[in-house]
Amino acid sequence: MRSTLTLTPLMWGLLSLPLSDQPAPPTPIPVEPAPPLILVEPTPTSPRAVDEAPQEAPLSDKAGCVACHRAHHPQIVEAWAKARCGGARVGCEDCHGVDHDQMFRQEGRVSPKVCARCHPQQAAQIAEGAHTHSIHDDPQYQALSPSERAATCDACHRIGRVFEDGGQGDCAACHADHAFSKARARRPEACLTCHTGAEHPEFEAWTASRHGVAYQTGDAHAPGCVACHLKDHRLVPLSLGGGLFGAALAGEIGAQLKGAGSRGRPLALQQGTLTRADFEARRAEMVAICRDCHSARFAKRHLQEADAAKRRTDEIIAEAAQLIWALHEEGRLDPMPADRPPVPGHGHALVMGAVRGGVSRIEQLFFRLARVERAKVFKGAYHSAPHQTHGGLLEMELSLGEMRQEAKRLRAQGNVIELNE
Repeated sequence: MRSTLTLTPLMWGLLSLPLSDQPAPPTPIPVEPAPPLILVEPTPTSPRAVDEAPQEAPLSDKAGCVACHRAHHPQIVEAWAKARCGGARVGCEDCHGVDHDQMFRQEGRVSPKVCARCHPQQAAQIAEGAHTHSIHDDPQYQALSPSERAATCDACHRIGRVFEDGGQGDCAACHADHAFSKARARRPEACLTCHTGAEHPEFEAWTASRHGVAYQTGDAHAPGCVACHLKDHRLVPLSLGGGLFGAALAGEIGAQLKGAGSRGRPLALQQGTLTRADFEARRAEMVAICRDCHSARFAKRHLQEADAAKRRTDEIIAEAAQLIWALHEEGRLDPMPADRPPVPGHGHALVMGAVRGGVSRIEQLFFRLARVERAKVFKGAYHSAPHQTHGGLLEMELSLGEMRQEAKRLRAQGNVIELNE
């Protein structure tokens, strides 16, 4: 039989006394762990956080720039003073020169030929990649007003600008704000300005991928853009998923979207064409990068699955392009290219993917299909963002269905006109 001990008020008081003359320690207050930070700052041990340490040497001011700019642009002077360039006694005049008229013409930007004086290897590497490609000779770009160029194209494409000394590229596009920070340039947010949005949703795809989720939930070693796409300053050549439109193997349907030569059909998609040897070489380089974290078998399987999604987009685009080509040859586009304003550089020829100048509804649908929804699919697939790939494919199928209905309507409308005549 179990006995019960009853504690009197006196006994409770004795039990509550401290066991020594020292006061009892305060009861710790439980603290809930902080929620994971989104887009966390890299830790000091992270490869992304390694950067140049400020130097203690006196700053260079041979041309007397600092006094004036410290008064008017103190943040710029402070960033330069803390950067490696400032510590290495590289002064304002060493990069910008002393000709203020030229500085204003170049909007304060510095030619990569100037950067190459101290960084020849990096300048040579960046010159090999697409970051130095220029759009300034594009007729449709030239047709825009200066304000339109500045607000739309130039914000990103000035990375390929051509300078007065013949240098092409813009190192400050990534190494910005006079800090010239390598650590900041390595972070995926540094790519966000340009690699995002409807036609190039790479950042959205990466953010939703396992890599992006790991980064956002605090993994300091999670791979960002640079880890997979840059070797030093050289862009890693991609296979079918590279560039704005991707690429296709020679002989595949995607490579035939450039039109049927005998009929003079226009370009449907500006995607590249790879030989089998080129494809295998590029794929091997990407698999080697993936092997830093994954097995070769896993990496190859994932990339092959992404290839399948990319090829499906080519099949959809091929059918959509065929609808427009046929309607154009039948004279049933409404309006026909001859009846609308000329396209810069192309005149009244049919230009697939044009949206300005009152193009027909079916061509507007093609633009959305080829430039927006397709990008969502294959960028999502190669970055392992399944919801983006799935959603993009659904949108492509719906747009193709709308184009089929519009083609039927245009043909029926044309038949009625012919009967009335």
